[in-house]
Amino acid sequence: MHVYSNYNGFLVEDGEKLFSSTNRAFKFGDALFETLRVSNSKILFWDKHYQRLQHTLDFLGFDTTGVDQAFWENQLQKVFVRNNFPDARLRLTIYRDSPGLYVPQRHKCAFLIEGTSLDKSTYELNVKGLNVGVYSDVVRSRQKFSNLKTTNSINFILAGLFAEKHSFDDVIY
Repeated sequence: MHVYSNYNGFLVEDGEKLFSSTNRAFKFGDALFETLRVSNSKILFWDKHYQRLQHTLDFLGFDTTGVDQAFWENQLQKVFVRNNFPDARLRLTIYRDSPGLYVPQRHKCAFLIEGTSLDKSTYELNVKGLNVGVYSDVVRSRQKFSNLKTTNSINFILAGLFAEKHSFDDVIY
């Protein structure tokens, strides 16, 4: 079965080369993401996701001219409709499409939306519980951008590796 992603409005087959080594998301982490749940072909909590998305785009100085809530909803729908995923997990990654080093020359948005089919349309409670540890090697910083969902997730990766090494289901840090 072929799975398709949405790359800047065009459906592309997974595995197709999309980026060059000059991509700002790759080079500088100049990107943000939003993970969404689709249940019975409806994006759950879409208004809340969009508010957070728009806040982050504004804070990071992305140019969102001509891009509104209906635009993003349409782009997200392309993925789960084309893939016939009535229940899915979507990841919307938006990056600054611009040359430049640390200071970009433009602030135009570019994006990739990926989808994964889910077996169930509802959330399920974990009835067995969790074995939770405490990860203290990295301290979360408190800054204006601390709550933004950027593609720099190294803290979460290190916490996840710690959890795996110590056989925890999850960790608090």
